[in-house]
Amino acid sequence: MTCKIMVLSDSFHIRTEAIRYAMELAKRLDASLALLLVLPFEYPEIAETELEAVKELGFKAGGIIKKYVERIENLGISVEPAVRIGDPHSELVKFLAESDRFYSIIWGGEPDSVNDRYHWMSNLKDEVKCNILVPFMKKPVEA
Repeated sequence: MTCKIMVLSDSFHIRTEAIRYAMELAKRLDASLALLLVLPFEYPEIAETELEAVKELGFKAGGIIKKYVERIENLGISVEPAVRIGDPHSELVKFLAESDRFYSIIWGGEPDSVNDRYHWMSNLKDEVKCNILVPFMKKPVEA
């Protein structure tokens, strides 16, 4: 497998259609997946220190990613889970610098955020050298 595909989200929720699309594309291209959550640092009320807050965010994100990893691996697709906490744009750029080149980035966050000029994702297409895809579920046609 020489081709890598990334599924990216900036929240604890990854859209089902993004996971499905990534799995189908990975099977078709014989590619591996990277599943990346880039989470903004938030200081939860229950945390007493910044370190404790980061650990709590990481623990929560790890539990969420785990269910997706199991599902993907059950299809025989290699997957690399990762969680980054901090400024989402910076964390993604650092992750890309540390990783092999990606064939595509599949956005698993809120679909409208890519078109919101104030969202950190809006200018990403100018900075990366791969496709950024935002899959949508087809709505049933009413007869």
